[in-house]
Amino acid sequence: MTHDDLRTREVTDRMQTTNSDGAVIDRYQQRLDAIMAQGIDAVRRDEDLQDELLRIADWLTERLRWERRFGEGIELQERLIPFLPDAATSLRAVAAALRIMSGSELDGFRELRDVAEQDSGNAWGWITLGSNYLWAGQLEAAEKVLLHATTLEPAESDARASAHHMLFKLYGMQKRVDEAVTSWQEAVQLDPDLEATLPDLLRTLIYWYHYDTAERYLHRERNEVRRLFYGDLINVKRSRMLIPNSWEWVTRMDPKTLDEAYEEFAEASLRFVRPQLALDALQPLLDRGEISRRRLALAGLAWAQQRMLDRARWALDLALRAGDLEFPRGTRRSVGGRRILDSETRVLYGEIVVDPDIREEIDRYFMPVVNSD
Repeated sequence: MTHDDLRTREVTDRMQTTNSDGAVIDRYQQRLDAIMAQGIDAVRRDEDLQDELLRIADWLTERLRWERRFGEGIELQERLIPFLPDAATSLRAVAAALRIMSGSELDGFRELRDVAEQDSGNAWGWITLGSNYLWAGQLEAAEKVLLHATTLEPAESDARASAHHMLFKLYGMQKRVDEAVTSWQEAVQLDPDLEATLPDLLRTLIYWYHYDTAERYLHRERNEVRRLFYGDLINVKRSRMLIPNSWEWVTRMDPKTLDEAYEEFAEASLRFVRPQLALDALQPLLDRGEISRRRLALAGLAWAQQRMLDRARWALDLALRAGDLEFPRGTRRSVGGRRILDSETRVLYGEIVVDPDIREEIDRYFMPVVNSD
């Protein structure tokens, strides 16, 4: 069971379009069927065929997940097992996660626990179980399992790092700020690449009003856009009012020159009511299929500021879909079985300028209760 097999993922860059494209799925399915038609023994003898089968299946699984075609995704994993016995454990885990997403939580969690217990010394099985508990909102169960994963001594320290980082997210959701900070620090110590998640820590600290601590960590940020953004955000939140010259720096930058911090630049532009600057930063990413819940939500709000309601709804609908695939889930349940965007995005929505008549049309993406006719 490898890291890549069990790593929880957001919507990935491989999705070259945010719209349904049955023709592409059909082409991949036809190639997969052609490989399988050669027979189990032939595929097992040919490593190139196995690699191709895995690549196609991985793409199809992500695409079917995006389309919410969970039953087909589960069936795909089950078909693959005889052809790819070395990947059987990870295929079972993927099928179980899809069952959980489809609503069959009891069966899915039973299978994931069985996978973890069969190789009980392997942290990745427990991390996968814990991350799915987190997705389902079973926070107590998630914490117990993830803490267990941190006690194991896998060959790779990045397994324990991932467990600590998942605990950071969990504690951040629960306002357990000191524990969140400690878990983030432990994760980075084990895997220095996780220093790139410093913006997640800053957002957690700012969200829970720990401005002094956020300022201390801000000094570790090397990107100028992020330093400017989080510095302004801390000051505005702390003073509870708009400070003169806040966010003005976005007008002095060319969004085409950004190579990171796209989301921070876009959010600052929204707060300064420069929606076109936000779209100049985000649109090329969306056009390339490099989507995420946050990018789509920011783009939707930019179009809302421009009074382009159809585009705003399109982006916000996709933001909800992308958020539902995140670990932890980037949406929350609302009235009548609806889902709305995460709390941080809802706070942003409440703090930026959007015309009242446009708000009436898009409140349903953000507000727990919406009056209906």
